[in-house]
Parts: sequence; C-alpha cells; structure tokens
Amino acid sequence: MSTNNNNTNSSNATSVFIDHVKQVLTTLPPLTKFALAVPTALYLVDLFVSSFFSFLYWTYLDAHLVIDRWQIQRLVLYPISSKSLLEVIITTFWLLPEIFKAEKKLGTLRLGWVLLTLFTIVPALVYIAIIRVLTTYTPQSEFNGTAGYFGMAGWVVGLVVVNYLKEEGETDRMIAGSIRIPNKAWPVIVLIFFVFLAPGLSFILNFTSALIAFVFVDEKYSKYVVPSDETMTRYEGKAWLSFLTRSPNFVSVDSSGVYLPIFSAPSVVNTPSPNQRSSSASASFPGTGVRLGS
Repeated sequence: MSTNNNNTNSSNATSVFIDHVKQVLTTLPPLTKFALAVPTALYLVDLFVSSFFSFLYWTYLDAHLVIDRWQIQRLVLYPISSKSLLEVIITTFWLLPEIFKAEKKLGTLRLGWVLLTLFTIVPALVYIAIIRVLTTYTPQSEFNGTAGYFGMAGWVVGLVVVNYLKEEGETDRMIAGSIRIPNKAWPVIVLIFFVFLAPGLSFILNFTSALIAFVFVDEKYSKYVVPSDETMTRYEGKAWLSFLTRSPNFVSVDSSGVYLPIFSAPSVVNTPSPNQRSSSASASFPGTGVRLGS
C-alpha cells in the first residue's frame, strides 16, 4: 500500500512539474523563446548532419575568415552557434532570466535591435579590428586571428549590466540564501565569470559588450544608439515584421516596462484621535456595543 502511495505521489509531482513548465513556456515572449530554443536546436541538428554539412563551421566568429574570405554572416550568426551542449546549457541558464526581464522592460523589437547591433555586430567588429591590428604589428604573437568564438556570453554580460544598472530599486541577489550580493556588484561578478572562469570565451567580445551596456544605461548616449519610441512603433506596424509582432506574448513599445517594480513615495499616516476612532466605529457599526462581563 505504501509503495502504491509513493508511486502516486511521484506521478502527481511529475505532472505538476510538467504543467508548471508548460505554463512558463506559454508566457515567454518571442526573443526569450528564441534564446531558449534556437541555439539548442541548431546544436542538436548539427550533431546529426555534420557529416555532410556543418552549421557550426559557417557561423563561428573568426577574424581571418571575415576579413580575407568575406564571410560576413559570421558577424551576425556567432551568438546562436555553440561547440558543446554543456556550453549551451550554462549560457542559457545565465541568459534566460536576463533576456526575459529585458524584453519586458524594453519591448521585443527594441531588445532585438539592441541584441543584434549593440551586443552582436559592434562587439564582433571591435574584436576583428583589434585582432587585425595585433596580427599586423605582432605577427609572432598568440593573436593570430584563427581562434573561433561562439555563443551568447556577450548577450549575458550586456543584459546583466543593463538590467542591474538601468533601473533603481532592484532587490539584491542572494547566493545560497544567505550571501547578499549588491546589484551594482553583480555585473562585475558576471563579467569576471565569463572572462576569466568560463573557458574558451573572448575577453574582447565580452568586455566590449559590457562597455556598450554601460553607454546604453546612460540616457544621454542611449538615444543616439537606439531608435526612438516613435520609430519602434512605426516599425511594429510594418507588414514584413508581422511574423514577430503577431507572435504570442509579443511585447510592444507601448506596453513595455510593465515588469518594472512600482515604487510610490511613502505616504503620511495620520493617526486618528480617540473621538475620531469612536465616531468612525459608530458610523461603520450600526448595532449597540456591549462590554463583556457586564
């Protein structure tokens, strides 16, 4: 009997967990779903078709192939390529909460612009320019331009900086339920992890993403690198973007920012006098009060 009860409880817990996962997946906005599904799916497909075609080969970022062979698709596609399943899992684990938060704050279309231009193409161009200079003036150095880089680590670093520095009032991070990490320090910790602790990642790419994110946080400069609300609203009405704007849970510019916590100024609480309390009580209670024990 106890074995049957344990099996029933286990099946109930599994079904509850599956229902919870389904509910979470149905609420994800488009770019968050993209970051969750596309890199993993492409890596798994590449495992089966790599004998006659390798998606990974044509997507990783390589300065030599971009400059000398004009394979410019690498400037755009390297974030969605991965060289190992473990790398996909670790990066996705870090990225999902940050991209979900950013998409709710900025809107789907604006976040797509930020990810494509500021956290993908611009860091890649900076990386290629630096590598070209190093290989030209120090040809015997280790910077020979042949190293390939993959993944969305630059997205993680940039979005963490944006999410934790752009808005005030975010709660501090808690590690193991007891170690409090201030919001201002969390981007530095993430940058250190993805630059010095995670193997095979580019310091130039991640550090450039962090610097761009710091510029984006400052509204004095962000208006020069991100289209205005009016421009985003106009593009949301374009027919060629309907596949995105009509997708489930799309976050428009007008409805973005709802994820932000709402803080109001502390109100002054007036303590009523005894006469006011008695009058309000009598007004709200039509009966007659009786003292206990009388």
